[in-house]
Amino acid sequence: MNRDNESMTILKSLARPIVTKSRTVKNPGALGGIFTFDFTVASSAPTVGPTFEVQGLVPGATSEKWHTIASVGTTDSTATGVRRIMVYPGASTADLSTVGIIEQENVSVPLPYEFRVTSTSASTGECTFSVGVDLIG
Repeated sequence: MNRDNESMTILKSLARPIVTKSRTVKNPGALGGIFTFDFTVASSAPTVGPTFEVQGLVPGATSEKWHTIASVGTTDSTATGVRRIMVYPGASTADLSTVGIIEQENVSVPLPYEFRVTSTSASTGECTFSVGVDLIG
């Protein structure tokens, strides 16, 4: 099925615990997506910055189980800026410009029907970030 591209905000920019999980997002039929994580402020000075992940729901599991598709992260809490993950069949490291991007990961798999994003850290505290995705038909 060929679809038009679509953009959505998964997490709006606001201060939140550094360990966060988004709601479950249902894929409307896109083959993949470009996830943008904009980490803007380490509010309560965590010693370790967040690691951002795109996770897929394991279909048919007897309880809710998630698998990590890809992750980007930092060990320097002062390294604010944009990180990006591209999930798309046939994706390669040369597919996107990295101008203005601190870190990027490209994964050559289709985007699952149900997915979410998470942030984790060995540190505690709050940070300000947003997550958006451009779904690619």
